[in-house]
Amino acid sequence: MRLWDHAGSTKRLDPTGLESLGGLSRYLDTHVEEAYASLGAEPQSIAEILFRGLTERTNGARDTRRPVRLGKIAALARVDPAPVIAVVETFRRPGRSFLIPRPARR
Repeated sequence: MRLWDHAGSTKRLDPTGLESLGGLSRYLDTHVEEAYASLGAEPQSIAEILFRGLTERTNGARDTRRPVRLGKIAALARVDPAPVIAVVETFRRPGRSFLIPRPARR
């Protein structure tokens, strides 16, 4: 999303322009670090637990995301679900798409 916004009205992602931003990986790292830095100490701790819970490490392969229930993260962080929801919202607000919760069950 942020790269698309950066492309502006042309809606073209120019490789040269991307390199001027430090490359795709660096650009995304900076974006997520900004989100993380906007949190206080306790929410940062929750964010670390959240992303560890979402990440599955495998030998020799790159890390992959896996679904995790809100209640599990709250239990691991030893907090009520409300602060976990606030952290999730920080990483999925408009202009960010680091987290995409599953639709609610009906």
